Amino acid sequence: MTDLSKFLPEELPEPGKDFEPLPVGGYTAVIAEAVVVANKAGTGHILKLKYQILDGNYEGRVIFDNLNIDHPNEKAKAIALIKLSEIQKAIDKKINDSSDCLDIPMLIEVSIQPASNGYPAANRIKKHKPFNNAPAPSITDIAEETASWKKRA
Repeated sequence: MTDLSKFLPEELPEPGKDFEPLPVGGYTAVIAEAVVVANKAGTGHILKLKYQILDGNYEGRVIFDNLNIDHPNEKAKAIALIKLSEIQKAIDKKINDSSDCLDIPMLIEVSIQPASNGYPAANRIKKHKPFNNAPAPSITDIAEETASWKKRA
């Protein structure tokens, strides 16, 4: 066994709600980390992205996303490449290296994926948009956009 007392404070902080998903809506964020790793099966590569919220009540919170940039399933790869293209447009910069997308503000629209198969509910990034000093879209804006899409269908 290992003595942990030298690493821990006298009292541990109370568990918070930092791991609960952010509410659905728009946020100003940057990609704080971007790393390419092999997938578990060893058949491709994942671009692991860590977004950090820049302002508002959730400033400092993070959201994670994984893009299957090299995958035997062509649909999974296509989804990743579309998201990567959206990120390039949002930051107005061609991404040749994972570091090219770091620390450039953008607007992200966030949804919540419900808990399933033993995994807790989590945020999903639905869209990336240019920052342009514009306010992040409100929940009402997103609802109206969704409603107008449903009317066309």
